[in-house]
Amino acid sequence: MEDSKKIEELLHHFRMKAKDFAEKCGFEKTIISNIKAEKWGISKKLAEKIVIAFPEVNKNWLLNSEEPMILNNQKIESVQNSTIIGGMVKGNDNTIQHIVSTDKFAEISLGYQIIIKEQQRQINRLISIIEKNNEK
Repeated sequence: MEDSKKIEELLHHFRMKAKDFAEKCGFEKTIISNIKAEKWGISKKLAEKIVIAFPEVNKNWLLNSEEPMILNNQKIESVQNSTIIGGMVKGNDNTIQHIVSTDKFAEISLGYQIIIKEQQRQINRLISIIEKNNEK
């Protein structure tokens, strides 16, 4: 798949404009424009920035078109294949979890996503610092 199409799919999936997507990833909108115009491709460095901003994106998909595009689709599918029993869900692995309303679930999920992304950003920063110290 062409890199321009990958960027289009990501923008569509996350329902974002190129400017907002680029800002969240930490690069200029012109990079997105150049990829969409097929002047540039997705480099390893750019793929890393995208994955840091959106950990659910499969880096191998960005670089090599290896499916799936989004890594946590399996979690969604496993819940869809579960048995719902009076506000509880029984998964294929026989675990039982409480179900909250869709709106509340979305709110909780977004909160966890924000926390996880911030933790990933901090981890990546620490790795960068350690790598710089090892080079000295």
